[in-house]
Amino acid sequence: MPETDTHFVRLLRRNVSAVAKVEASLLGERSPGARLIRWWMRGIGTPASAMIHGLVFASWIGLNALVLPVGRRFDPPPFAYLELAASIEAILLGIFILASQNRLQQEEDQRAHLGLQVNMLAETETTKVLHMLDQVCRRLGIETESEEDLIGLKASTDPETIVETLKTSMPSDR
Repeated sequence: MPETDTHFVRLLRRNVSAVAKVEASLLGERSPGARLIRWWMRGIGTPASAMIHGLVFASWIGLNALVLPVGRRFDPPPFAYLELAASIEAILLGIFILASQNRLQQEEDQRAHLGLQVNMLAETETTKVLHMLDQVCRRLGIETESEEDLIGLKASTDPETIVETLKTSMPSDR
């Protein structure tokens, strides 16, 4: 059993290493601007950031409504400057969120394409193994349960046929 575990561990390490290389490649393809946005979004999307924003807004309102005398208030109620600053921040955050989501979508598309290629290779290999196993069974005179199923499984999978079948079979909101 230890040999199997060692072999399994080697395979696991190889696969994890391959995935890590793909992820490193995706991270390396990011532009400096995309890295900055990603870093900023990580900081903004934290409870600490929410608390800091709450403290800043509460301080701003408290200073301008309660602490400073009427003539010294830099943004008296209804807090037009605070509203302007919050609006600009919301616009920038919205843009950064969209940019971040676009980048994440591109990376996810690349991962999906990689997964599709691996699955198509696995399907080709499995089809070949079925052909070989069928030949072995025929040579040894072993009967299989369902010849029709075997014929269908031994046929190469055509991705275009699958796509067309999905298009005609799946419900659409259009």
